[in-house]
Amino acid sequence: MPIGVVLSTAIGLAASAETVTFTPNLAAMIYFTNLSLLVWLRIASL
Repeated sequence: MPIGVVLSTAIGLAASAETVTFTPNLAAMIYFTNLSLLVWLRIASL
């Protein structure tokens, strides 16, 4: 696995964790977490 993919995924997870912290709604939390991961995986694949 390329180091860029690993780093991007880690950054995406960190961003998701911050989103989760400020999002009390579970559905929104899951949505933003998945959205963040998809965005970072998309960037990492470029």
